[in-house]
Amino acid sequence: MKSAPEIYEAFLIELDRYQSPDMQVIDFLHFWNTAVYDFIEGELVGFEMTNTVSDRLRMISHKREFPLNSDFCGTPVKSLLIPQEYFRLFGVKGVFKYARDFGFIHKKGDAFERSFKKMTADIDGFTADNRFYKPSSKRPYYEIIDNSIRFLYEDELKPSTELYIEKITLRYIKHPVPLALSDDFGSYNESPFPIDVNRLILKIAVILAMGTTEDQRIQLKTQL
Repeated sequence: MKSAPEIYEAFLIELDRYQSPDMQVIDFLHFWNTAVYDFIEGELVGFEMTNTVSDRLRMISHKREFPLNSDFCGTPVKSLLIPQEYFRLFGVKGVFKYARDFGFIHKKGDAFERSFKKMTADIDGFTADNRFYKPSSKRPYYEIIDNSIRFLYEDELKPSTELYIEKITLRYIKHPVPLALSDDFGSYNESPFPIDVNRLILKIAVILAMGTTEDQRIQLKTQL
């Protein structure tokens, strides 16, 4: 169940379990594309509550690595342009590297990886009054400003000269490609999601088409 005609047929079959399948193609596309966004937002809510990337979220996300600073010299780069295909960002990891020897432990070229936490208004206010939670290489943050991601890991008034970010790995969801299907089925595309995810989205689309979630038959169906 990948192509638009296959999904439309499954949608009508599923809908016929509750009422006659008189859904037009244009209405089906509306409910399906709306259900896609509802599914994505639901998965992201689950991620924010548990801070765990589920298998379903992993299946619909994209992981991409970006070099940030090759060999440190001068002022390191601390921001990155957001990919044009980006829709929702939920994972940021960075590899830090020492530009010179630091103390007796760290040598030039030593590297370590850290996960970045999103800087929100609440966290920003909290860190301002608590120096132990200010951005650092042990507790780095990121914030999205316009079309770029800014990385926070040191005191901006006292920038580090021995540490820089070598590369950044982003895990994000791309802008969903709308499902398309002509009335005569002569022109169509495919869902970009795996079949298992399409089945979950299909259930949401059927509920939206029914116009209510109070129907006990629908509740029973979605729990199966």
